[in-house]
Amino acid sequence: MAGIGAVHQPVLLGCAMVAIAALALTLCASQTADILVRQATPALVAASLAAYTIFQALPLPMPVLEFLSASSADIWKRALLPTGEGMRAWGSLSLDPGASLIEAVKCMTYGAVFLSLQPFLRLAMELWVRRECTGCTNLALR
Repeated sequence: MAGIGAVHQPVLLGCAMVAIAALALTLCASQTADILVRQATPALVAASLAAYTIFQALPLPMPVLEFLSASSADIWKRALLPTGEGMRAWGSLSLDPGASLIEAVKCMTYGAVFLSLQPFLRLAMELWVRRECTGCTNLALR
């Protein structure tokens, strides 16, 4: 997953769908709220970053955009002037909204993968602790 930033968009969307399906299966399989807030913090950070990135890609009216970012508003206003179409009435904070949405998908995918792996990581930790405790008990009995 660390190299997912360099993949093509169809592959990214496929990975995102698999990650969301795995998250849905994980949440459906657990009868209780097994995932603690402390364990879900990285996924919550990823979801927050995704929401912030989506906000940057949303089209906003020019007066709102001028208030939030005068330079982005200026660029969006004059983007179509060379083609003779006049000024735009809407623009986004991001100068490349498509790329911003792709980054949001990446953040959501990372968060979904992290939450999907939590039950498996917990099980691996329990098995490791049992093995270590058994080893310590065996050493004490010798």
